[in-house]
Amino acid sequence: MPSDVSVTGRIQRAESIVEGLIAEAEDAERSSGDDLIVVGTSHRVRLGSIADALLHSSAVPVALAPIGFEPQREVTRITCATGVREGDEILLDYAIRTAAAWKVPLRLMSLIAVGEGGSEKRQQEWTKLAKLHLNHVAETAREKLPAECQVTTIVGHGTSMGDAVSRLEFAASEVAIVGSSRLAQPKRIFLGRTANKMMRVLAVPMIVVPRGY
Repeated sequence: MPSDVSVTGRIQRAESIVEGLIAEAEDAERSSGDDLIVVGTSHRVRLGSIADALLHSSAVPVALAPIGFEPQREVTRITCATGVREGDEILLDYAIRTAAAWKVPLRLMSLIAVGEGGSEKRQQEWTKLAKLHLNHVAETAREKLPAECQVTTIVGHGTSMGDAVSRLEFAASEVAIVGSSRLAQPKRIFLGRTANKMMRVLAVPMIVVPRGY
């Protein structure tokens, strides 16, 4: 580990690995309020049992590293998937706080999927609405972030959410942030369809944030 990174080790006893990880992350005495559980995948398109359980129950954000990911010296940008669903403003706030803490640029992303044979008119209408929303949240982010944390926006287009994500460029040294499904219990993660599709095509780590975290 780099010399400026503090490292400690603990043995946690629990009924299962997942319960132990969550209990450790939720420990009030040691929690910093910015905890992450970091796990890997067993396959590019399939989660291992531990990662799958965490992504449907964790009370703290879970960072998922894709199989074969080569560790980078530093994070150079955060890309946050944002929309107009209830709770997305909390996700935006988490992304802003993380970008400020890590001192990196923040890219706000909106995805447009019109389906097979979707009309050009519909795509244009949805794109216009997405850009209006992105401009609004970008202004909010710029007001809260220091000048060194540049804020940009991008709209991805495709026949599906996964296709839209795969058409966008991601640097190997960036991290994506997504929210939980509306099916999630308060303060818990539930991996939604969009995040699941993103996970299957992203070659960079993805942080899934609990609902209302």
